[in-house]
Amino acid sequence: MILSFAIGIPALMVLCICGGFVALLMTTADTEFRTPPNVSTTPTSEVVVVSADKLFGDFETSRTRARRDYYNRVVEVSGIVRDIETYIGVSFVSFENGIDEDFSVDCQFAPEFEYQIQSIQPGDFITIRGRCTGKLFDVDLEDCRLVQ
Repeated sequence: MILSFAIGIPALMVLCICGGFVALLMTTADTEFRTPPNVSTTPTSEVVVVSADKLFGDFETSRTRARRDYYNRVVEVSGIVRDIETYIGVSFVSFENGIDEDFSVDCQFAPEFEYQIQSIQPGDFITIRGRCTGKLFDVDLEDCRLVQ
């Protein structure tokens, strides 16, 4: 009894510390660079035009430089659609990136433009405009819409 108690408490402490570290990492990664979504994705905003391969590659090569170039800016991304999914009522389109099969450029569609996803299929070459919010695992764009 005492032996299992002596092993259980330190193991529980290690799990709590590891869990806290993971939670801290997930909640603070890129948050020092996040601001409220006040950037318009209308055509009048300054737009950075880039391929999905280059956008993902830039974040992989130098996250600091990529934050400077893309963070909280309106980005127009072109590439091949890998996946289309809805998670907890939010629709996403993911691009292939030519570098990593596990991660991608994920584009969260603005509610008023979610209807555009119906016309998209995996394998299509498309262009999406949205606001870059950084990279934790995937490069994330929010408030997206399909560019015709």
